Amino acid sequence: MQIKGVRNLMPLPVAIPVPHGEIGFAPEEGPVPQVREIIVQSGFLEIGGSRIPLWERWGGVEGLSALEPGVVYIVPPSVAAQIKHPWVVAPHEPTMDDRGRVIRCRGFVRIISP
Repeated sequence: MQIKGVRNLMPLPVAIPVPHGEIGFAPEEGPVPQVREIIVQSGFLEIGGSRIPLWERWGGVEGLSALEPGVVYIVPPSVAAQIKHPWVVAPHEPTMDDRGRVIRCRGFVRIISP
């Protein structure tokens, strides 16, 4: 892959250990991309004489601008799972701070299957 740049869209810096130290990616200013979901009851299923509630869930990613070819985007795993794009990655095997936020990871993961 020919990389033109890396944009860390996570809320904190992300560091990856490499043989000569670590590579760090500072976060960008602005909102962190998120998956927003809406869940509504849409009806019922009649099963064995009982009415079972049926819910519908849909959503999408907010806060992610158009993707530029050749730029790697570091995003939360839930966003990467929705986007499924080769230039969108999430932290792999993350280390968290005391507030549960990713600060370091072993590498990145691309989510490309359904």
